[in-house]
Amino acid sequence: CTPCESGSHQNIIGQASCLPCIPGTYENDTGSTKCKECSIGQHQDVPGNDTCLNCTAGRYIDGKGAVNCLDCNPGSSENQTGSEACEECSIGQHQDAPGNDTCLDCKAGQYMKRVGAVNCLDCNPGDFQNLTGTESCQKCLKNSFTNISGLSSCYSCQIGEESDPGSTKCTSCDAGEAG
Repeated sequence: CTPCESGSHQNIIGQASCLPCIPGTYENDTGSTKCKECSIGQHQDVPGNDTCLNCTAGRYIDGKGAVNCLDCNPGSSENQTGSEACEECSIGQHQDAPGNDTCLDCKAGQYMKRVGAVNCLDCNPGDFQNLTGTESCQKCLKNSFTNISGLSSCYSCQIGEESDPGSTKCTSCDAGEAG
């Protein structure tokens, strides 16, 4: 009789051949009666192997004996291999696709004030944001405005017009005023 090779096992006495380890398991020793489960953060999708593979970046598995790893959900990412979980995107970031190793900063004109966002939100009319990766927008200053959402700067009022901070339009100066 010869011992079972690595990647295989036999737990019944008197058999003519060894059995390959099933997907999700491995055996790195010879003469084994049982294959071992892949560890958390690892998988094996091919039978008869002597090792398991780490989940790639952007993927994870939180249980033993996995055949395949799972993609990180939108709103999260994982930049390490062999992970058991993904990290939620931080405030000021988002990720709209599954299986990614990074989250993306919100663009100028956008913001996000919670973790795990799939998309960023546009700044409202009257607000702007000229920086990326922020959790809030800023109000347009006095004598400036935005009348659409998602802008990275405010428009200046024309001569003879004025506005309060956070305005969506300018108004003509009253009689007895100039600007």
